[in-house]
Amino acid sequence: MNANITTVVTALAALGVCALAIPAHAGALNWSGDVDDTATVALSGRNVRTTANAGGIRNERTNFRGVLPRDDVRVRLDRSDGRGNVRIVQQPNSRNNYTTLVRIVDKEKGRSHYSFTLNWDNRGNDGRGRDRGGNEDSRKRWDRRR
Repeated sequence: MNANITTVVTALAALGVCALAIPAHAGALNWSGDVDDTATVALSGRNVRTTANAGGIRNERTNFRGVLPRDDVRVRLDRSDGRGNVRIVQQPNSRNNYTTLVRIVDKEKGRSHYSFTLNWDNRGNDGRGRDRGGNEDSRKRWDRRR
């Protein structure tokens, strides 16, 4: 290993930084279940709470990588499967106690299997969870604080 690279790796290790580690605010939730009619999946921290109409949810499974932080991060619905509509209806923020809501709407009769993956990270944020790009309103709020 090159002496300069060794020095950098040693310095990063001393600070507790690992080049292969997932960033502190990065993570994902894989969710699947059989839904009849409408269901809502609420994600806060590492807790998942589901509610459904009379048809209910069966065979629900969750798999986490990381924890949804108590910060204004942007959650993305990166993949979904099922015959109906799956979409994020609420992003986490201080007003909703940093909770993401996903709504599943299945208009056909009977249950159908659904699955989706939510991903989040704070790489686009200013270090305090605020979006520094892509949203004009957040840029204006940021500029006023300077």
